[in-house]
Amino acid sequence: MSFIIVADSHVQPDGLIERSFFEMLAMLGNSRYDIVFLGDIFDLWIGLPGYETPAQKDFLAWCRGQKNLRRIGLIEGNREFFVSEMHADHFSWSTSATSWRSADGCQFVHGDRLNPDDRRYLLFRRLTKNPVTKMLLRGLPGGRSICRRLSRALRHTNWRYRQGLPEARIRQYAEGEFGDGLQAIFVGHFHSARKFELSPSRVLFLVPAWLKSGRVTRVDSGTGLLKVDFPDWKTLS
Repeated sequence: MSFIIVADSHVQPDGLIERSFFEMLAMLGNSRYDIVFLGDIFDLWIGLPGYETPAQKDFLAWCRGQKNLRRIGLIEGNREFFVSEMHADHFSWSTSATSWRSADGCQFVHGDRLNPDDRRYLLFRRLTKNPVTKMLLRGLPGGRSICRRLSRALRHTNWRYRQGLPEARIRQYAEGEFGDGLQAIFVGHFHSARKFELSPSRVLFLVPAWLKSGRVTRVDSGTGLLKVDFPDWKTLS
């Protein structure tokens, strides 16, 4: 099992970030790794006709082509809306659930629902990620304007809880999840690389945000031991 996790790239249509992101995809396409996109790929992605950008369509085309060569997984973050539901055929697996667990015992979590104290964001999520909102968005004109307002709202929903790392809640989550052959948990959203070791065989990794660091998470267990590091994407081979 060898795979790369890309988390929190928050790609915006501003040229440089978008160009670097697709350069990374080209490099990953020539690598030996399976790939997991751990949410917040774009700064905002509404997976409905009329809302998606050319870059998002190019990303989907890349994923669909690559899933014939490797496993491509997607777990939605707080910046994705209805993407997994509308585009499941572009990925080996995808989900809008809180987590997804592989057959070999790795659990992937975006992390936006991990802290129950962040009530304002959790309420915002319930109000925006549901079938009624999806129906309204399908019928409303002015999609770009709606996207801009939604993006601004997302920046302010959990400002307080982005200022510090909720370590106690992270440990509490990990303690409730380990068991039944689970090897490791990989969590995005918090934009930092940290390791929470409950025991030598029960480890939760916070993975780095690609946007801030240019780093990805590389996982290899070919020797039977789980090896995890956080290389700059430009050094991958």
